[in-house]
Amino acid sequence: MSSVRIQFPRANDVQSRPLKDDPCVRVSAFLPENGDLMETTYNDVKTLYNGFQRGLKLAKDLACLGTRQFNRLYKYETYSQIQERIDNFGSGLINRGHLAGQRTFIGIASKNCPEWVIVEQACNAYSQVLVPLYDTLGPEAIEHIITQANTEVVVLSADRFADRLKSVSHTKKPKLIVKIGKVSVVDKKLAAEYKVDIVSMGVLEEEGKKCFVQHVPPKPDDLATVCYTSGTTGKPKGAMLTHRNIIADCAAATSIMEGQSMITTEDYHLSYLPMAHMYERIIQVAMFMNGGKICFFQGDIKLLTDDILACRPTIFISVPRLLNRLYDKTMSLVNSNHIKKLLFNFALKRKKIALDNGIISRNTIWDSLLFKRFQDALGGRVRIAITGAAPLSPDVLTFLRCALGCIVLEGYGQTECTAGATMTLPGESQSGHVGPPLPCNIVKVVDVPDMEYYAKNGEGEVCFKGPNVFKGYLHDEFKTKEAIDSDGWLHSGDIGKWLDNGCLKIIDRKKHIVKLSNGEYIAPEKIENCYARHPAIMQAFVHANSLYPFPVAILVADPDTFEGWAGKKGIKGSIEESSKNKSLINTIVKELDSDAKLYGLNSFERIKYIYITTDVFTVENELLTPTFKLRRIQVTKKYKHEIDELLATQRSSAASK
Repeated sequence: MSSVRIQFPRANDVQSRPLKDDPCVRVSAFLPENGDLMETTYNDVKTLYNGFQRGLKLAKDLACLGTRQFNRLYKYETYSQIQERIDNFGSGLINRGHLAGQRTFIGIASKNCPEWVIVEQACNAYSQVLVPLYDTLGPEAIEHIITQANTEVVVLSADRFADRLKSVSHTKKPKLIVKIGKVSVVDKKLAAEYKVDIVSMGVLEEEGKKCFVQHVPPKPDDLATVCYTSGTTGKPKGAMLTHRNIIADCAAATSIMEGQSMITTEDYHLSYLPMAHMYERIIQVAMFMNGGKICFFQGDIKLLTDDILACRPTIFISVPRLLNRLYDKTMSLVNSNHIKKLLFNFALKRKKIALDNGIISRNTIWDSLLFKRFQDALGGRVRIAITGAAPLSPDVLTFLRCALGCIVLEGYGQTECTAGATMTLPGESQSGHVGPPLPCNIVKVVDVPDMEYYAKNGEGEVCFKGPNVFKGYLHDEFKTKEAIDSDGWLHSGDIGKWLDNGCLKIIDRKKHIVKLSNGEYIAPEKIENCYARHPAIMQAFVHANSLYPFPVAILVADPDTFEGWAGKKGIKGSIEESSKNKSLINTIVKELDSDAKLYGLNSFERIKYIYITTDVFTVENELLTPTFKLRRIQVTKKYKHEIDELLATQRSSAASK
């Protein structure tokens, strides 16, 4: 397929158009009228292997990957040096009998580091399949992944090595464990105990260096990775993504950054978001394709600010959880002084007016007086910022666009469509939507009668179709058919609304599954079932907001047991009095957290802020359905004040850390 070059008009123009044969389906307004969906930016880049090779030609002896230790300056390896390590690692595996081709699945559990890239690019060079292992999924999930994907090689980083090795070895055992770092005597004993072979990555690279194996490049429709999603209930699902999927999504996302905003060999990206997620990996694909530089954070999120200042990224991607914290800290300083607050709000208003007129800058008097400190906190040279993985509140997005004085984009999508399906355009000044469809896919909304959303009104479940849509779930035809209908449409489960400017606004969820600000999905009912088993609790209502990293809960005290349980904790009095006792509330939170661990809840599913009520949810007070299910909307309305206070406490607590 020929490459597509797109010239985008200003963001306030109509940004998508309906298809002639189906007005419910919309496509990017900036694709040719009868043109194909976008699959590549460059004619010679149709696979991830092609993408890295292009970057190698552009930046052969320029910096590629950088690391730092003990707060020192970044030390870089060049594209040529990284390519040599890729060759050596891949050759080392093949010489040990792990053949090139689609039958070889290679797992990796590691913090972000150059070795992660080397393993992935070696898979690309020899047509093997990469299977990331994400720690927050838990040991049982990792066992399931390794068994289902039949991963014959697993690469583990030195941090938490013993725990990871134990998890891996309780499965259908891999043929080889590769450790990033030296293999100690203790490591060898553990490997012998678990009956698995082990080798250090350094030794494997030395072996490959002695006997190079020619590359076996993949085809566009070959499987590149199986990316497991955390899901909400049951075992994680392995989304199968091809080279075509990833290149199409990356090409479409970067196509909106043509001209002055295009990625070049002079760009820097700080890698700190998990590489097991496609969001981070898509950005890296774009950097490699254009010869850009990637710096890796030290692995400790507490040191991230220092890493940012050392890297000084020009391309900065983030998630709402971090951006909210930056915003809250800034506003806390602003609100501490009345004069400062007035001046800040006036400056923000002036910059918003300029943004509405298509002017993006950071050389105004307002920048030098008020916003430079914020810009410097991100290194002082960010020219493109991207937020995704969860919704960002309009006030924070507007603040970022004004304060940073650079292009700030917001994307929307999911793993099953590789990463992004829509994205706001450069120069966009309006917030509250996630932009038009990317040029690699078409988007439609379909009726959800039970929720009174209808496509004829421009509302309904959001569905995608295009070359970025995944092949399906590994060895799970049933789940695949649940996700992709017979006409090839991927159903997101999100409820969207088309705006007059052709942009998509996410307004609801089809199923009650919520994506937190850290990008994780939770099922409130699952958590409620666990917490309602506490001896002092009769009923539980869990509320999750996509702008916050953790859920909160309204708990109904059990009238038969609460006072007795509280008495054992040394607190006497009526239920009404005891339920407001801060010490007692803290005790319940701790006990619920212990219970949550026993029930296998992930850290992001555990409740930290609760409100205890004595008012039972009943059919009569319309908080339960006749079949005794929670009326979630009614409970949320009734306890809106309490929920807002819990969320505000959560945000203020996060900002103070």
